[in-house]
This record gives sequence, C-alpha cells and structure tokens, in this order.
Amino acid sequence: MGLVFLMSYVLPLSLLIFFKQIKLISDFNISEARERKTPILSFMIISLLLGSFIYKIPDFKILSLLFFGCLFALSMAYLLLLINFKTSLHLIGISGFTAFFILLGLYFNTNNLNFIALLIFLNGALATARLVLKAHSPLEIIIGIILGIGGIALSVLIFL
Repeated sequence: MGLVFLMSYVLPLSLLIFFKQIKLISDFNISEARERKTPILSFMIISLLLGSFIYKIPDFKILSLLFFGCLFALSMAYLLLLINFKTSLHLIGISGFTAFFILLGLYFNTNNLNFIALLIFLNGALATARLVLKAHSPLEIIIGIILGIGGIALSVLIFL
C-alpha cells in the first residue's frame, strides 16, 4: 500500500512541480485548458499502472476500480480538452471517491451512511468553493461530477 501512496500522491505532486519548473504549466491551478493536457495524460498513465497492479492482487481487486474509474474519467476530461472544454478535476476526484465509497458499502454490505453523508456534503462544499473562486462555471462543475461518478460506474461494469 506504500506504493499506492507514492504513486497516487507523491508522484503526481512531484510531476506538477516538475511541469511548473519546465514551464509546461504556469501555476498549480492549471486554469488554462491547453496546460491541462500533459498533467492529465500523466495522471492517466499513473491510474492505469496502479489499477493494473492492484487488480492482480485478489484481496485488493475492488480497490483497482477506483484507479480504473479515475482513468476513465480523466480520459473523458482529456477528450473534452480537445474541444477546449475544461472540467473540474476537483469534482471528478471527490465525486468519484464518493461513488467508490458507496460501492464499497454495497459490496461489503456495511452501513456507512454517516460517512457517505459527509462525502456528499464535501462534494457540495467543494463545488461551491470552486464556483465562489470563479475557477469553474456551473457546467464545468456538473460535468466533473458526472465524469467522476461515470468513471467509477464504467469501471464497475467492466471489471466487477
């Protein structure tokens, strides 16, 4: 699981710092649609590698759905960049994690309603913050939520 932490947190953060140093991105907000292509492609590769690695471990197979879902959502976000549409990566992440956590509760037949309610609240708080900061339009927020949930749903349909 240390490898998962390194590849899903440390490596992407290091890549963003590297991309800023070589001027592929102007700032960490990556507010320009054209600047998002390389980071998203990099994170897609990381998601594919992690999902493939974890999928081979029988006891952790369900965790691979999170990374494959991320891969599918980022792939759609990348395709939208080709038509110069920027979606909220924050909302892809939080809504995908929420959908994944709901899936875990259903899969293991556990009652996680309090945590799910907290996650749904955090989805709303994050969406509101992105709107207040004028980082995204309402449509970009909605598309981010749809891609996050849709990525997890697609990974469940394919791999479970």
